[in-house]
Amino acid sequence: MTPERWNRLQRLFEEAVDLAPESRKVLLDNSCGDDSELRAELERMLASDSAGGKRIEESLAAAAASAFKDSRPAGSSPAGKTIAHFHVLRADRPGRHGHCLQG
Repeated sequence: MTPERWNRLQRLFEEAVDLAPESRKVLLDNSCGDDSELRAELERMLASDSAGGKRIEESLAAAAASAFKDSRPAGSSPAGKTIAHFHVLRADRPGRHGHCLQG
């Protein structure tokens, strides 16, 4: 995921999070168009926020880590990188679901 796409995702989340369900659907229809990946990620973030299971910062960090892992060369570490407004201090060795990041 490019930084521009991440910024768009974050901006759309901020616009949609406080909307009523029908207004949210209209916003997603108009903003995401045929981009099913963008819409799916945005819907996951919104569902996570609505469920109250995670704070939005955790959801954003997880989405960013997942999105950016494919853009790094194999074997490289995200330590020292900035993802959205999070600075990665340390990355443990990758496990089954990716790196464990400390920011």
